[in-house]
Amino acid sequence: MEYADVVWDNLTQSEEDDLEKIQLEAVRIICGATKLVSITSLYSETGLEPLSISRRTHRLILFYKMYHALALRYLSSLIPNQVGNITSYNLRNSSNLRNISCRSQLLSQSFLPSTINSLNSLTDEVGSAPSLNSFKSLLSRGRKDVTLFYYEADRQTCVYYARLRTHCSNLNEHLFTKNIVKSPLCTCGDIEDTYHFFLYCPLYMRSRFELYNQVFAYRPLTVPLLLFGSSLLTDTSNLHIVNNAANMLGNLTPYRSMSVNKGFYISKERA
Repeated sequence: MEYADVVWDNLTQSEEDDLEKIQLEAVRIICGATKLVSITSLYSETGLEPLSISRRTHRLILFYKMYHALALRYLSSLIPNQVGNITSYNLRNSSNLRNISCRSQLLSQSFLPSTINSLNSLTDEVGSAPSLNSFKSLLSRGRKDVTLFYYEADRQTCVYYARLRTHCSNLNEHLFTKNIVKSPLCTCGDIEDTYHFFLYCPLYMRSRFELYNQVFAYRPLTVPLLLFGSSLLTDTSNLHIVNNAANMLGNLTPYRSMSVNKGFYISKERA
């Protein structure tokens, strides 16, 4: 869906939406989320970004190559002059490239006009990057990297954790926010969210005790640590925590006999 996207990026909004739906469905299947998962949660979970942002990045990278003579000569010859080269006034935007006048929206969304506008809107730090690698790095600054240990466990564990992190599990609080169940309460009477499930529910005391014994070295044990790991730990240590927390889920739920596409149902153990 990104092949030669710098050429065909002048899409209508309907076409952009259709492409985005394909990517979102693929991402949802990959991480095992349900159809009610939010788009923001999906992108946060996988470290991906909307296709429109990817296409904009690809256009800017190609334009950088053209501007700095790193592309074919006939492409570089298409670059317009800077504003400061066509006027005698000392303007604040003198370092910007001259915009291309367009009479139609279709033309304004084509490669040169839209990319020049995007380039002119960049900060001076990004626009004046000394090398292609630094330019790419600055464009991707702030983008979340994929957390590798999320996907190093077995498929069932990865799906469970993705659903807990994206708030589309079968915990009653998650179901209640999506209008699937009438109450967010657990059988014990408190709201059944991720914190309650992992740390407080008396119905899971035995399995929680076993989990604490396995990950005692990483105390204090918190829900962010169980779900997202810690940047202070190695991937091996984070994976150890994830696998042991998954064993807690395995002791409580009949998921091993269920397809990951059917969701999971948390049954109550007897303390």
